[in-house]
Amino acid sequence: MPELELFSASYTGRRSNNEDSCITLSFNGDGYFLAVADGMGGAAGGEVASRIVIETAKKYLSDNFTTRVYPEDLKEMLGRIFDLAQEAIAGEQKDRPGLQGMGSTLTCALIAGDKYVVGNMGDSRLYLLRHGKLKLLTEDHTYIRQLQKELGNKADPVKLQRFSHLLIRAVNGGNDKPDIFPEGEMYYTLKEGELLLLCSDGLLTDKVSTDYKDLEDYILGTRSLKAAAEQLISYAYDSGSADNITVVLAKYGHLERSERNVLKRKYPPGDRDEPSGTGSSSLRIFLNILLILVIVAASGIIIYRNNFTARPEPAPKRAVITLNRKPHAGNMNGLELKASDTIKLRRMKALQ
Repeated sequence: MPELELFSASYTGRRSNNEDSCITLSFNGDGYFLAVADGMGGAAGGEVASRIVIETAKKYLSDNFTTRVYPEDLKEMLGRIFDLAQEAIAGEQKDRPGLQGMGSTLTCALIAGDKYVVGNMGDSRLYLLRHGKLKLLTEDHTYIRQLQKELGNKADPVKLQRFSHLLIRAVNGGNDKPDIFPEGEMYYTLKEGELLLLCSDGLLTDKVSTDYKDLEDYILGTRSLKAAAEQLISYAYDSGSADNITVVLAKYGHLERSERNVLKRKYPPGDRDEPSGTGSSSLRIFLNILLILVIVAASGIIIYRNNFTARPEPAPKRAVITLNRKPHAGNMNGLELKASDTIKLRRMKALQ
């Protein structure tokens, strides 16, 4: 049976602290657990929540993966992890009232041999790379995903992005339940050369797009999982990600890869204020000035301030909301805040 190779990396990015947590565990030679948790609820609360979720899963699996686990038990075990994580968050909030409103996403895979199941709550994601193409196996529990399902192609992707921080499910001490995949079957089966990518939403600067070519290129255009993870993180950072960025990779057997013609990026990706690129800061400044002069001289176009690329805005605070009725293009009525994050919900303009 092919071996499963694992690697994980997490980067604080433009945030002051890292509220992401991740883990790769192995049990009894052919059992594995991969997970990404993205905390919310303020700096302290987010870190605590994601850590509790991961530690709860680790303890449960350490106690229950001591003997052989059969593939038909994987879904039940994964569901139990989510239940225990909800209980652990609720207990922490009770003991520490100052952490009321904290919560976390949890996206994970539980593997026995070549069989695996996937669990998800929130907007972290899990992709399967098969035949060089990424396929999203999870579904975001976000307000914009609900709008996409309701409106289809009528929704404006640019306007949808404004609401990417609103979750409709999370591990926050409540009664939310996860999605467990595959639906209608007991488990997925890994094939030689396939790869799993788990990530927090910080990896995705466009949460609406279904074009994953850049991600595919960095996975297949690097020589190791370590290089792939680091390049993916730097790519997201350089593309303007304002959030923590976490990547977990799991490769099953031999995956055909080669050094592709992709931009090799610096890792860690520079300071936390400006996207890093090739060359020194002074060179970049010089080239930018030269480019401006050439444009002005050639076309006589007056360059306004808003033509320049802006520094990435800080990622908005996320909140968990309850949809009292289906969303539609005209408004955001029917939303009820459950988290303590302070956000101002404005009536949504038409998304069409």
